[in-house]
Amino acid sequence: MAERAIPRAGQFRAVITIQYRTTSIDTHGGQSVAWATLATVRGKVESLAGNEAFNADQPTAQRASMVTIWYRSDVTPRHRLTVESRTLEIVSVSDPDGGKRLLQLTCVERA
Repeated sequence: MAERAIPRAGQFRAVITIQYRTTSIDTHGGQSVAWATLATVRGKVESLAGNEAFNADQPTAQRASMVTIWYRSDVTPRHRLTVESRTLEIVSVSDPDGGKRLLQLTCVERA
């Protein structure tokens, strides 16, 4: 079986911020959710198919993207990405060739 070509560093032009969710409790006992930065990395963002889903009988546009970054062992679907002004929820994380060189992140952006 032919080995997949590894992208060149120059193809990773997008600046991607990997974020994790934090929760704090305020003085009145209410919870506050915020996102903190885990890391800022370079990667490649490719648009996949977009579709329209229904949330509480209201149409919601979704745009899917495949984000490729250099391998990291600490990225999971509990994280999210920001790329320019876009926020992407990570749906799945895969090591495409099993060689711990790249991570492919399937993401959705909800409008």
